Amino acid sequence: MKINYSTNLANQIVLIDGLTRCGKSSLCQMIVSLKNFEHVDMCEIFESVMSGLVLKKIPLEFAKPFIRNYFNQSAYNKLISRGVNFRPTDFTGIQNFRDPKIYINRLKIFSYKKKNYHYKKTHIKTEGSSDFVLESLKTKKHFFPYQSHLILCDFDKFINLELNYKIIEIFRSPIDNVISLINRNVFEKTDIKQDPRRFDFDILYRKQSIPWHTYHYANQFIKANNAEKCALFVINQTNKIRTKRKIIAPYLNKKILIVKFEDLITNTRNELKKISLFLNTTLTNTSKKFIKNANCPRTIDPSTKSKNISILQEKIKNKIILNNLFSLEEDYQKNLYKFNT
Repeated sequence: MKINYSTNLANQIVLIDGLTRCGKSSLCQMIVSLKNFEHVDMCEIFESVMSGLVLKKIPLEFAKPFIRNYFNQSAYNKLISRGVNFRPTDFTGIQNFRDPKIYINRLKIFSYKKKNYHYKKTHIKTEGSSDFVLESLKTKKHFFPYQSHLILCDFDKFINLELNYKIIEIFRSPIDNVISLINRNVFEKTDIKQDPRRFDFDILYRKQSIPWHTYHYANQFIKANNAEKCALFVINQTNKIRTKRKIIAPYLNKKILIVKFEDLITNTRNELKKISLFLNTTLTNTSKKFIKNANCPRTIDPSTKSKNISILQEKIKNKIILNNLFSLEEDYQKNLYKFNT
């Protein structure tokens, strides 16, 4: 039995991707200021299906229509303000969007009759009505941004989903990335039972519960201390991307834009202009405000790197892991893993 599925309604999916703690949130805070952008969302369901594809637990025949339906429904829901995040402290909340009133106005689909508690349809062709939404999705430009993780690590699986997408991939200095992971205790609780709010999948390896994405270096992972786990994550996930360079290369600057975190925070406006050109949109009069809210641009203290190196030399006991991390840092600084050649 063949599964049938609809066309892509979400024609401008923008995935802001990279390793954990690489700086995606900084870009997410600013990118919503660009013209025709909706507010940014996380995409846990998409990432869960991707993990199932990678681990060969979900067939592509099911994943393709499921993910297409997920993004279609997500786009439709945004345009009727269903499931909108009102938490002011979340960067995905509409209070941190360039114009929260857009989502408030989309709620005004019905007028309310006080006496009999019935709803009467109004504004049939106004923004927020179901008729308007379908027409708008088909004829107008809407960018639907999502923060994601590790897509380029499994890009060969991702392209089989046949989505209308663009990816902004953020890379960060491996040394600084590892330090950020350590400071946030990302791998301190590796068993999902210890922290059910992770909302992720674990795999069992030698009777130990470990994050699913460590499957290709599980033996190293279970033997490592917390700092070493952070380093192994950056080393192995980055090297996984590098092995797929030939698959990724034809999509660069067409479907994938690579951004260095250091450039993003120090030369912010130029990087945002580069991103808007890649997406065929423009900055708006709110962009300056959103850049400032993201604490950008800012300088990087040159002494920070040497301090971070000293911290890693103290915390990472395994010299092979430490040397591999320093080698990765050298390649990053030299030629961005050959992605900029």
